[in-house]
Amino acid sequence: MMNRRGSKNSMALVAVVVALAFVQCSQYARGEDKQQPLNARLTSEAWESLTAGDHASTIKKVGECIKEFYRDAENMQKDLKAQNVPLPPTGHVDDAAKKKEILSRGPLNDVATCYFIQGKTYLKMAESSPAEKDKREKMAKAKQAFEAAGRFTYARTYDPNGDPNNDFFWDPAKRSGEIIEDTFGPKGQQ
Repeated sequence: MMNRRGSKNSMALVAVVVALAFVQCSQYARGEDKQQPLNARLTSEAWESLTAGDHASTIKKVGECIKEFYRDAENMQKDLKAQNVPLPPTGHVDDAAKKKEILSRGPLNDVATCYFIQGKTYLKMAESSPAEKDKREKMAKAKQAFEAAGRFTYARTYDPNGDPNNDFFWDPAKRSGEIIEDTFGPKGQQ
């Protein structure tokens, strides 16, 4: 038979376990799960910073990811190209094996995505810059970032879209090329 003190302690323990489980689930749902690989975590944090308009944090996070994983991404890109592996699909991917294959290229996907995020961030910074010289510098950095993303043609950015039945992949190299053309003209000239 449990006394009142034991009952209170058990209830307190249950409350703590439930609270910890809630925090863990919330972090996972927001992409803050510390069990994610570092490249995925930095990319998620960079997206969050971009969405929040925190340009300094965004540039820092993408810089960390690129610095840490660039060589891995470059090697993956070279190996896939040398082996004439077909480019991965975009859009919703039903084939579980194909989806797993795309996701297994984490450093490649995340470095390309981080260059894309970096380009978007520099464009936003250029838009809000009152100084013409600073605006030109930010536009040049944006173009460089988009060009870098464009070199990773085997990369795919995963967008869970909040629904595993409606998730999809998009091509950061292709999107970067479109932004370069739309922003800088057909030949990438401003």
